Amino acid sequence: MLFSLHVTRSPMVRSFPSGVSRLALYVYEYLLHVGAQKSAQTFLSEIRWEKNITLGEPPGFLHSWWCVFWDLYCAAPERRETCEHSSEAKAFHDYQNTDKPPNLRRDAANRLGRRYHHHNP
Repeated sequence: MLFSLHVTRSPMVRSFPSGVSRLALYVYEYLLHVGAQKSAQTFLSEIRWEKNITLGEPPGFLHSWWCVFWDLYCAAPERRETCEHSSEAKAFHDYQNTDKPPNLRRDAANRLGRRYHHHNP
């Protein structure tokens, strides 16, 4: 596991659902990876969490996820003429519009995700 988050909450702090906790971790990690240490500490203070966080490798989950999202967003047929995108993202959209079985479309999505996880700075 890339991340671990150990949180001690004061009685006044509301309990966050798991998804929100993960997002907070990814935002904190992103801020640290881009060199915004003061912002990262302020963020943790403002959400009233005491931290014991192990960071993942740069560029981090949030950055990697955003790159995949943005590439796919730009490669959509209605935007691909005005927005830079990869040939893989274009192929993903083109393949989504074919009559292929859903499991083959899922495999294409997994390949695109791996491309960003291993190759994007």
